[in-house]
Amino acid sequence: MITAFHLIASNNIDLTVDLTNDLSNRDVLEGYDMKTKINYSTASTKGIKWLAQGKEHLIYSAGMRIHGMVTPDFKKVVVIYPPGHPEFPSPHNAVVYNENGTVHLILACPEPISELIKKSTRYLRYRQQTKLYIVGAVWKRNEQGDVVMAVNIEFDDEYYETRELNYATGAFGACLSSGK
Repeated sequence: MITAFHLIASNNIDLTVDLTNDLSNRDVLEGYDMKTKINYSTASTKGIKWLAQGKEHLIYSAGMRIHGMVTPDFKKVVVIYPPGHPEFPSPHNAVVYNENGTVHLILACPEPISELIKKSTRYLRYRQQTKLYIVGAVWKRNEQGDVVMAVNIEFDDEYYETRELNYATGAFGACLSSGK
C-alpha cells in the first residue's frame, strides 16, 4: 500500500499530498500558501515520488514536466509524461505503476466521447491528424458518487474531457466532464 505521495519540482520543491483528504473535490495542493503553489506550478521540471512498503519510488527527469496521482485504493500510481517524452511519448504518455515502482500498464490516449469535442468543427475536419494528449490524472466522483481514478484528455489545446479510468485493466469509461 502507498503510504505517502509527493509532488516534486526543481529548486528543491517537495510537496506532500494529504492522502487523508477526499481529493475528488479538493486541490491536491490545499494547505500550501500561494507562493509555494506558484513556485510549483511554474517549475521547469516536475516529478513525483511515493513511499510503499518502506521504499521510496521516484519519477523525475531533468527538463520534463511529469505529473501523476496515486489511485484511490493506494495500490497504484498513474503517471502522465509530457507528449515528447523519449520513453513514453504521446499517444502512449500515460503509465500505470504498481506500488513497487514496476510498470503495470502503458495507456494509449482514447478517442474522445464527449459531444463537445465530437461536434467540434476542427475535430470533424481534421480527425485523422488530431493530436489528443493525456494531460493529467485526478480523482473524481462518478454518477454513482464513488471516488474513481480519471484522466484529463486535451484536444487542440482548447477542448478537454475527463474520462474515468479502470487502472487495473486500462479501460477508459464514462466522460465525467468536458469543456472548452
